[in-house]
Amino acid sequence: MALELRNDLGEPVQPFKLQASVKDNVETVGAAIRTYLGITQADQQTWRAKAFDNWRTAIETKDVLVFMVPRLALTEMRGVAVAEAKLPIILINSKDRTNGRTFTLLHEFCHLVVRASGISGLDFVAPEPASALVEQFCNAVVGAALVPSDWLLSEHLVRSKGQVKTWDDDELAALAGRFGVSREVILRRLLSLGRTTQAFYESRRASFQAEYDALADRKSSGGPERHLVVLSQLGRGFTRLVLQGYYDRQLTLRDVASHLNMQVTAVPNIERAAFGLAG
Repeated sequence: MALELRNDLGEPVQPFKLQASVKDNVETVGAAIRTYLGITQADQQTWRAKAFDNWRTAIETKDVLVFMVPRLALTEMRGVAVAEAKLPIILINSKDRTNGRTFTLLHEFCHLVVRASGISGLDFVAPEPASALVEQFCNAVVGAALVPSDWLLSEHLVRSKGQVKTWDDDELAALAGRFGVSREVILRRLLSLGRTTQAFYESRRASFQAEYDALADRKSSGGPERHLVVLSQLGRGFTRLVLQGYYDRQLTLRDVASHLNMQVTAVPNIERAAFGLAG
C-alpha cells in the first residue's frame, strides 16, 4: 500500500544503497551506518532517553518502514527485517525495554545492509547455527554503530581507568547515558576493545538479565492515548504518507481511519501528533 501511495503521489522511493558483507570489518560497517544515517556524536550525546526515537527517525528518512508490533511475547521475536529492494521493513517488539528496542532496531537495520531478511533475538550468541554468522556480525556492527570506538576510548571516564578492567554500575550507567544505550552494550564494547575481561562481562551479564526479567514482569498502569499508541506502532513516516494520500484525494477519510486502525473521529488527533503539533 505504501508503494502504491508513493507512486500515486508522484514521490519516488529512494533506493536503499548501503550494502555490506559479513566478511567486512565491523568497525568500518558501523561507521558507514552512522554516515549513511547522518548521525553525529554531538547529536547523539543529547538524545539519552530519546535515542530510539531519533535513530528510528533517521532510518525512516531513508525510506525504511519501521513498525512496532504490540501484544507479542518477547520469546516469539524481538525484531524482524524484510530486506526488500524498495521500502524495506523493520518490525520491533513493543514489549522490549527502551534500550533494547534501540539495539534491535540497529540490528535489524544491519540485516537490511547485508540483505538478509529474518527474525532475530537480542542475544549476542545466535540460537540458530545456520544464521549464527549473520547474527553475530550484526550484533558486533550495532555495537560499533551505537558506541564508536574512538568516541568511547576518548571518554574521560574510560581514559582515567587506565589498565583497570572492572567497572562499577555507576560508571557503566554514566557511559550508557552518554551514548543512549544500555550498560550491557557499553560493557560489551569495552570487552571488544580490550578494556574488560570475558569473565567480568559474563559475571555482570547475569545481573543485567535479572533486571530485564524484572522489568518484563512489571505491570504497567495506564498509558498514552490511543492515537499516540498508533503513531508509535506505525511511525511518523508511514502515518504522514497515509495522511498525504488523503490531502491529495487518493484516499478517503474512512480509508485513512482504516489504514491507521482508528475511529474517523480520532484522525485529527493523530494528524496533529504526526506533524508535531501535539502529542
